[in-house]
Amino acid sequence: MEKILAVAALALFLCRPAVATTARELRELRGSAFKAYQGKDWPAFFEAQKRVVQAARIPRELYQLACAAALAGDKSAALRALEDFADQDTFLDAANDGDLASLRGEPRYEKALRRIAYSRAARGTTPTAAELPRADLVVEDLARSGQDWFLSSVRKRAIFKLSRGSLIELARTPWAALGMALEPATNTLWVTTAALDEEEDHDKADQGRSAILEIDAATGAVKARHDSPAKGALADLRVFDGAAYASDGFGGGVYRVTSKGFEKLSDDFASPQTPAMHGGELLVPDYTLGLAVLDLGTRKVRWLEAPKGFPLTGIDGTALAGDDLYIVQNGLDPVRVVKLTLDRRNRIVKAALVQKGGDLPDPTHAVIHDGALWFIARSGWQGFGKNGFQPGPPPLLKRVPLR
Repeated sequence: MEKILAVAALALFLCRPAVATTARELRELRGSAFKAYQGKDWPAFFEAQKRVVQAARIPRELYQLACAAALAGDKSAALRALEDFADQDTFLDAANDGDLASLRGEPRYEKALRRIAYSRAARGTTPTAAELPRADLVVEDLARSGQDWFLSSVRKRAIFKLSRGSLIELARTPWAALGMALEPATNTLWVTTAALDEEEDHDKADQGRSAILEIDAATGAVKARHDSPAKGALADLRVFDGAAYASDGFGGGVYRVTSKGFEKLSDDFASPQTPAMHGGELLVPDYTLGLAVLDLGTRKVRWLEAPKGFPLTGIDGTALAGDDLYIVQNGLDPVRVVKLTLDRRNRIVKAALVQKGGDLPDPTHAVIHDGALWFIARSGWQGFGKNGFQPGPPPLLKRVPLR
């Protein structure tokens, strides 16, 4: 791919250990660390945060470990943890963090700060494919059928069709329209919809409700509706072999949905996002934990090891092309799009940066179509603020040819 920058063939010994706990257990560990922090019991905070990092060696927890060690007076451990965080190629404002004040003036600290600051540099560019004619939608996902694009609108509670440059409303949804996937055999759009504060005319009485709709992509008619059995927010989904695989980013559940109803596959996650299927296993990104493999037979969850410099937290959208998994990470600073190459055992063997920062203000989801990666680079989510919603530039789609 012409626009891909840094490719690294990565031996496993260069990778960070995987998450070694469930979301529930990690919440308990984090709770203990936070309680010690609130009580200003710095030795207890340091010990508790070490247990958190043993369970989940992810960027934010490494950073918190540096803070805990510094507050506890262990400069050596604090510097090691801060250097480990600097290896992650993501930004937190360490230079202005009072918890790290005891490290100021240390050469290793100053060097780590320079590396952390450099992580904010934009890298790579990707071609613009289309700009939508409306700026008030807040677009979450996209799908393609023939010459038409379908786009889900969070704010307008609707699915829109982009056809020959014209944008028309195809179907209304009960609440915010979120994840979307096309089933080509039946020309059916599977759509998740959830009651969110960001939707227009939000009714607080609906909070916690969500559903999956089957919509005729030609007419917009709703062919079936599957209401979630649990309180939360079904947000992301993909369709494989006639079944929808959906994640509840609030409740933590991962489901398989068919005409027979919902089947919970796992609740080992904190905030599962857009799944993908590779080698008969379900790849499930967790926004706060990383990327996991869910065995559909045993229901066991195995967390993938993160290549050095390629953290796996903050993933929202995914798109699979052969053995290459493209991930959209809007939970890291800067946001980025990355290509991960998987082997037959679903281990990451290569990682490549497609684009980081630059003209990617708030990317969300991606699909593979006609030999290219298409993704939403500017969705409109940044329009939400303290004063409600203020539309900015219209949503932007990008297209990157595959190689």
